[in-house]
Amino acid sequence: MQNHISVKRNLGNRIHSLADKGLSYRQIEKKLGCSKGAISYHLGKGQKEKAALRLQKQRDNNVRYENNRWQYLAANNN
Repeated sequence: MQNHISVKRNLGNRIHSLADKGLSYRQIEKKLGCSKGAISYHLGKGQKEKAALRLQKQRDNNVRYENNRWQYLAANNN
């Protein structure tokens, strides 16, 4: 997912415009000073959805961990 710095730099639009001009990932990487991962995120099909699903799964796991932790602490606090 785009972070606030990428949004502020308008990175997605800049990557798309350079790719439309025929620049390679490496050329875009050098020109914009970003990673190949950022470029593939913006140009790859389904990358944004995959990133959103990964983030949601991570958040769900964190919630489950916290709930289990509190249950354990409550049960063993006596």
